[in-house]
Amino acid sequence: MVRGVSLPITVHSHAFTLAETLIVMGIIGIVAALTIPNVNKNTGEAEKVAKFKKLYAELSEAHDRATAVYGPVKKWGITTSTELKKRYMSRLSEFLKIQKSCGFTAGDTNCRGIIYADNYATNLTGYRDWQNLMQSDAPSIILNSGASIYFTGNDVSLSTDGIGTLLLDIDGPKKGKNAFGIDVFLLQITENGITPGGVGYSDLYGYGAGCLRSGKTCGQWIMDFGNMDYLNINHDKPYACKNNPSKELGWEADKAHSCK
Repeated sequence: MVRGVSLPITVHSHAFTLAETLIVMGIIGIVAALTIPNVNKNTGEAEKVAKFKKLYAELSEAHDRATAVYGPVKKWGITTSTELKKRYMSRLSEFLKIQKSCGFTAGDTNCRGIIYADNYATNLTGYRDWQNLMQSDAPSIILNSGASIYFTGNDVSLSTDGIGTLLLDIDGPKKGKNAFGIDVFLLQITENGITPGGVGYSDLYGYGAGCLRSGKTCGQWIMDFGNMDYLNINHDKPYACKNNPSKELGWEADKAHSCK
């Protein structure tokens, strides 16, 4: 080396080529396409689970407060179906934050509409809609949260524990699917409070079928197991998970409670 003379230094570049960059971007796109829908789906279901639990707790508390003030429902001096619906919804509303009461107005889609069960195909009866809840004798209210409550079936007989049935639409009649098991859930009014239906609910199809086969009573499933995996099964026995046929859902101890 000669003092004062600098030798040239060779610098090697390690940048990606355009082809390599495109390949990496393509792989990322494929992975995103496969995973993002499932992430969004799971997030959406988790939000619905949390919303249902919150609303169910609010309704249960309102019922308990109403009966604490006025006594058991069956001692309210009610003798007719119409009287039951009016008085119960009025007294329940006293302990809820509501933005609108639709009363008995027929065809008022601001508070209620037709409830469907699209996710359960023909709903086993060949009809798309379970109940047309726009009839004049279905009082309803909308909560400040936007959720709506319908008072449907009832029993004013003093010889039974059942008092009536509420349908809770967690996002109201203007949003969502308006479908059982997705955003509409059946609640039972009993002498012991409001229950979310489910295994104790007697339906045409037997044990647990009110949710797993029809979506009608899935509030109980959500309260028991904290998921909506009943949406991802074959809706006839065996209630096997579509993504994992070896798992069969059910309330029984020998059945799975999640498809995960």
